[in-house]
Amino acid sequence: MAELKGYFGAGVGSHILPALQEAKSSIEILAYLFLSPRRISGSGELSSILRCLGEKVKEGVYVSLIVNTKFPNGWIKNRVREEVRRLEGLGVLIKWYPSGSIQHSKMIIVDRARLLCGSVNITSQSILQNNECLLDITAPAVVASAAKHYAEVWQMCKKQTEGEIEK
Repeated sequence: MAELKGYFGAGVGSHILPALQEAKSSIEILAYLFLSPRRISGSGELSSILRCLGEKVKEGVYVSLIVNTKFPNGWIKNRVREEVRRLEGLGVLIKWYPSGSIQHSKMIIVDRARLLCGSVNITSQSILQNNECLLDITAPAVVASAAKHYAEVWQMCKKQTEGEIEK
């Protein structure tokens, strides 16, 4: 049965990991930022998300990520590059949103049957501390529309070299 759940406030990102763990065939992520914390000893929510994505690839789940190329400063740009390298090393397929505009959507499609979307970036601050919103949607027409949008953006994007990532 189609369902809509809404989560609001600090810590709403804690609903992301359980959804990813349930994936059987695909995880498609459209993100503005994907940054795991530097000082974490393997127990943080975001480190768990990163590990989960790697485990899902090993299980044969198709995992892909579209990430922004334009960032407000060089520090963020360099951190995102580091994360992309880590994710690619785990087998996650990555494409960069073309420069010229900003990809600001935040959505995760699980098994083309569940959509998580809202204001949550894939960063420790956003997941655990910020006042955010997250919708968990299983309505087939809504999920299909999001999946169509993701496929269109994926086709538009390209695998960029690091030199093409803007500051």
